[in-house]
Amino acid sequence: RGLKVGDYDENGLIEPIIQWRNCYQPLDLGGGTRSSKAVASMAKTSNSIDMLSVSRIIECDRLRNGMDRSKYPFAKSSCSFIIKTNDKGDFLFQASNMEERDDIVCKWKLVIARLASLAITNDGNALFREFFRSPDAWLDDHNIAV
Repeated sequence: RGLKVGDYDENGLIEPIIQWRNCYQPLDLGGGTRSSKAVASMAKTSNSIDMLSVSRIIECDRLRNGMDRSKYPFAKSSCSFIIKTNDKGDFLFQASNMEERDDIVCKWKLVIARLASLAITNDGNALFREFFRSPDAWLDDHNIAV
């Protein structure tokens, strides 16, 4: 799915997120298998990572100890990358080929670096312009006249 820009709600700001849908869910850790209904329902739910919680994005074939095959038995390391976060753990993604993976990794690193640099330099105007919907759009969505 990709980047979901930050927004406003009744409680204030919602930071930008990386959002996706599952296409594969590993087996239960207890050794059982998931029903096809459970896998289909998981494919419809969205998952997300707060962009400011991303600590690292790394290609799997560049990991020092290799990929954890007990967690990711079927992933192709040459096409996969992991997003490591401060709060939710690690997330594995797989592209169609190595070139696509490298392109995705490069672009996500640039987007996250831009967000972090704007936050660190306290450039609020650029931060809101580039990573948040306008407050007017939120008001329009909720039929609130100003």
